[in-house]
Amino acid sequence: MPFASKAQAAYLHMHPEKVGGEKALKEWDDATDFSHLPKHTHIEHHEDGSHTVHHEHHDGTHTSYAVANDEELHKHIKDHGEKHGK
Repeated sequence: MPFASKAQAAYLHMHPEKVGGEKALKEWDDATDFSHLPKHTHIEHHEDGSHTVHHEHHDGTHTSYAVANDEELHKHIKDHGEKHGK
């Protein structure tokens, strides 16, 4: 599975036990194209079950995506991972 952001990668490199140890962490590294990874990703969860996904990119730009429910959120995360994977 590729990382969703550089912030997530930094955190998990400090805490590899969160993904199953060093071997699993290497798999995440190998699956990630770091040249296109956003600096930070934040997900807002709304009371109606919808979500807003915010990405902060290295060039200072921001993008946001509205998703209607958990299923769409998981699809966005999966698609984003495939887009930024190797």
